[in-house]
Amino acid sequence: MLITKVIKNKFFIRKKLKAYLIYGYTITEMAVVIAIIGTIAALTIPPLVGKYKEEVWSNAAKVFESKLNAAISTMNVQQTLAGYQSTEEFVNVLSKHLKITRICKNDNLAPCFEDEVYWIDNEKIDMSEIKTARQFGYKMWNTNVMGLQFANGVTGVIAYNPECKQNAYSNEVKAENCLALLYDTDGYKMPNEKGKDLRSINVPKLGKGNCSIDLLNGTCFTAPLSYDAVSRSECNQLKENGYPINNCPLIIKDYWAGAVKTCKDAKSRLPNASELQQLANLLYGEPVNDSVDVALDLDEEKASSMGFELSLNSFSLWAAEEAGGSMAYYRYFNSNNTGYSTYSRAISGRQVICVAD
Repeated sequence: MLITKVIKNKFFIRKKLKAYLIYGYTITEMAVVIAIIGTIAALTIPPLVGKYKEEVWSNAAKVFESKLNAAISTMNVQQTLAGYQSTEEFVNVLSKHLKITRICKNDNLAPCFEDEVYWIDNEKIDMSEIKTARQFGYKMWNTNVMGLQFANGVTGVIAYNPECKQNAYSNEVKAENCLALLYDTDGYKMPNEKGKDLRSINVPKLGKGNCSIDLLNGTCFTAPLSYDAVSRSECNQLKENGYPINNCPLIIKDYWAGAVKTCKDAKSRLPNASELQQLANLLYGEPVNDSVDVALDLDEEKASSMGFELSLNSFSLWAAEEAGGSMAYYRYFNSNNTGYSTYSRAISGRQVICVAD
């Protein structure tokens, strides 16, 4: 019986050893196979997934644009496409033909659209800076943008063209004739990148460019720029070269002409009286009338956020207009009053912002 048990144990050990050897060999084989499969998967799956996503985005874009153009076509036939002076008016009517679940104003687009998107050459765009049609490339529209969420999950930012034309007898009226729209086919999901999930209709550019101070009527100012005075001979040379200067007075340092040069070199210009008054309206929170002595309240925090350096709660800006002799116009912004007046071109202290045409 003991011999039988020893023989059985011998065969048992041999069987276990054989199984172990086979099992160990199989693990090695499987590890190699898994490594090969992993390499192949790493090379083939991402392109396949990428291609699949591109097809999904493209199909979603086709469906969405088809529905949008159908809505525009219906509005055209009903003669409700044109005649609006704001994007909000247009969107309120569009929502009757294309289901919109949420509308956001330009001062808070976040509930309707991504905070950041990636535009041409992967340029990151802060959507909180997109306020008017100007940032879509349409300076003359003078309309604000609106954020939209559509029932199918698409999100967008839209601007309306007040010059939109309609023709009930034409089938050629399409969305791009009347609006500019940036939209994301899958809402808040990444990558929020142009040409992928991010698409556009009639949006030639996106972003503020050199526009730092953007008024609601479309006027766009640069941030305050540093500048240097020029001599009389330099002033005359600038005048001969087509800079907007009519007179070069006999002064050693011409700060106003230096301001003109700075704006012109930045492919912009000094603001005129009307544009500076618009800025004053914004900073004082009410329409400014220079002919009436009314106590005002300068929003110093807003002025500082725009980059203006306040001294004794005030600052001043050069204007485009010249005055007689060695004088030029400027606007002063004091804590409780503002005005448009003249100042010697030979004295420093005025700051410079330019209109970004």
